[in-house]
This record gives sequence, C-alpha cells and structure tokens, in this order.
Amino acid sequence: MTIVAVEPIHLQLPLERQLPATGSGAPAGSLATTLVRLTCGDGRCAWGEGQCASETLDDALALLTPIILDADPLDRGTLWERMVDRLSGLKEPLEGGAA
Repeated sequence: MTIVAVEPIHLQLPLERQLPATGSGAPAGSLATTLVRLTCGDGRCAWGEGQCASETLDDALALLTPIILDADPLDRGTLWERMVDRLSGLKEPLEGGAA
C-alpha cells in the first residue's frame, strides 16, 4: 500500500450567526477550513483538516507531496522525517507566514 494522491479541499462554511470581531479584523460570517484527502493505491483514503490560509496550505502541499507519494502511509516515522527535513531546508517562510 502506497500513497498515490494528495488532494486539498478548501471550504468556506457559512455561520448561522456572525462571529464578533477579534484583534485581527472584522466580524466573520463564515469559517475557512481545509480538508486534505490522502488516497492509497488500494483505494483507501485518510483525511486531515486544518485552518490556515489556503495559499499557505497549497504551498506546503507543493513542497511535501512529491516526497510522500509512493511512500507507505503506515510508516509514520519515515514520513515525518522526510517532511521535517524538507521544511527545515526552507530559506524563506511559506506564503501566508507559516514556515
């Protein structure tokens, strides 16, 4: 079993009532979130989710997807090391401020 696809799904979820303004800006009428689907060669999938700027996630996935494709999804230690090594070598932060 190996990872054959990584797919981000960006969602903008409307809220029933507006969230109050915070120190970062105006009141919010929706919540931005992203789901990430990992698909294996045997058809099984795994899901992850997070809240960050979609551009930041897209940049991270562009860096990380090539090093996890064809890898064993159950070998978490190796996957973790590959991803940390890749991100540790960055000279500039990802767009949106994440590094």
